[in-house]
Amino acid sequence: MATLKQLLEYAEQTFAGTTAIRSLRKIIAGLQENIDAGGGGGGGPQKALIQAGFYEPQGQALVAGASVEIPLRHAITLTTTDSWQVNGDQTGSVVLDVELATAAGYPTFTNIAASAKPTLSSARRATGAMTGWTTSAAAGDTIRISINTVSTLEKVAVSIPCTVT
Repeated sequence: MATLKQLLEYAEQTFAGTTAIRSLRKIIAGLQENIDAGGGGGGGPQKALIQAGFYEPQGQALVAGASVEIPLRHAITLTTTDSWQVNGDQTGSVVLDVELATAAGYPTFTNIAASAKPTLSSARRATGAMTGWTTSAAAGDTIRISINTVSTLEKVAVSIPCTVT
């Protein structure tokens, strides 16, 4: 399983020379600080976000099938009373798959979003309920967010609320 440092090194090689790498460095540094602090410090569960971003350099359109895997160092509970959020760089459409692989079952993933997948439909921003979602994942599990379908968009970001337990 890759560490955040390994992911950053891979991203720097893959996206060298793009403006996206600066943002990615900041995101990874923030994630590592949060993880090192035990999910935000203090005792008990801490609110957090599972975040993923997709972008194509030099104005190219996103394509279906692109995915990002997020290894979990701590157990989480998805905060289904909150909403997921999807932002696009322009008016467009995207449907995102959210899947989970257990540590023992990796690399086999199963859908955890039921039929309430994060979806942007001819818009720049959308939010939605996480009705029917699987609500927990253990330390060592992996969440994968992938583009099921997409049109027009060059950049997409998704946030899914959770609690680090």
